[in-house]
Amino acid sequence: MLGCNEAVTLWKRYFNSETKKDEYTLSILPVRCKWKSKAIRTVTENGAVIKQYVTIIIPCGNPYNFDGKVGDIMARGVHSVKITGEKPYTVNEVKQLLSPDVIEIKAVYDNSRVERGKHFKVEGV
Repeated sequence: MLGCNEAVTLWKRYFNSETKKDEYTLSILPVRCKWKSKAIRTVTENGAVIKQYVTIIIPCGNPYNFDGKVGDIMARGVHSVKITGEKPYTVNEVKQLLSPDVIEIKAVYDNSRVERGKHFKVEGV
């Protein structure tokens, strides 16, 4: 797929019924993705706020189909850091460590049934 040249790391969130906590598994996407970011600036009564909105295009097909979901964490590049939930590897600390190239997934769109250019589209902040 045109412009897909980024490696991406995915931390998939799941609920561990034994520990009664959200935990994360780490995986590197074995396909090249397209990472597009856009800064949105808004002005509030407390001052200016800048948020980084990211769209990730993930080509699908063999050997991989994307299985990320809302609440998972994604970062540009290949990373080995694990989210353990304990300092210094809590979600917020890992996001701060990898900032600005890290997002929490807010939406996933399955475009795997289109005729050409089958892909998944992920949006996050």
